[in-house]
Amino acid sequence: MLDLSNNRFDGYIPSSLENLKKLYSLTLSFNNFSGKIMDGISNLTQLTWLDLSNNKFDGQISSSLGNLKKLHSLKLSFNNFSGKILDDFFNLTQLT
Repeated sequence: MLDLSNNRFDGYIPSSLENLKKLYSLTLSFNNFSGKIMDGISNLTQLTWLDLSNNKFDGQISSSLGNLKKLHSLKLSFNNFSGKILDDFFNLTQLT
């Protein structure tokens, strides 16, 4: 479990985060992260909880999120996403 919420982190999510392959919960909410969600997040295949809400992410929601098949909870609210929701996103059949 990694909770880095409610800080003043900004910029991109560090790519080294994708090395935490046993991580099951990641909360980065209420920061100032921006740009696109890194594709490497798909390497975190054990994630059951992912909260990226209340940041400044933009662009299209990454199709790599569709690889996180164990996700039960996904929070992406209060960002600046645009475009279409890709079909890969609907592979998340464990979402509750």
